[in-house]
Amino acid sequence: MSKQLMIAFINQRISGDFSYCEKLLVSSRYFDDIVPLTENEIFVDVGAYTGDSIIEFTQVLKQRKINGYNAIYAFEPDVKNLEKLNELKKTLKNLNIIPKGAFSENKILHFSSGKGKSSQITDSGKESIEVVKMDDVLKNIPVTFIKMDIQGADIAALYGAEELIKKNRPTLTLCLCHRPDDLFAVPKYIKNLDLNYKFYFRMKENLYSDIALVAVPR
Repeated sequence: MSKQLMIAFINQRISGDFSYCEKLLVSSRYFDDIVPLTENEIFVDVGAYTGDSIIEFTQVLKQRKINGYNAIYAFEPDVKNLEKLNELKKTLKNLNIIPKGAFSENKILHFSSGKGKSSQITDSGKESIEVVKMDDVLKNIPVTFIKMDIQGADIAALYGAEELIKKNRPTLTLCLCHRPDDLFAVPKYIKNLDLNYKFYFRMKENLYSDIALVAVPR
């Protein structure tokens, strides 16, 4: 399925014809059946938005009759999104909110906020946010699962999480649709870490432009 989806996705991008991918869509691009889950998950949501993926994560656990998780860490720098995340925190145990962006180094960057899922790091942004390396923030956390969707800063965030990934070999679900080269650069980067991951590609129903890499440790 992954090879078929990759070919279909490239044909879709070339032609603009979304029908190429229609028969290859799944209900969950980040939590498909290929993703192993246990009650000991430490889930890191990078680009947590208002918590939609966190909610989906907990729902999938229930569907699989898995009794909870250890912890959730949510990286989200947008102030409006954080308001809803903080409301979600009242209903979930061990949800740790990090009001910062993930990046390859610790610094202050320009940010365009208030755009929902499309808020992003950009030189033209009127706001500023703090960005951090996950290697520093989660240094002693035995992370089992990282989901990432951060509007083109994904590869930079991976650079900042390299030691974390090498140490823990977490499942990775990574969005590949924001920069033209991400479709190839992100899988290549993970492959070059030489951690024996198996790669899958998944695309969610009604999200024909959003293809994700699912990297599962063997």
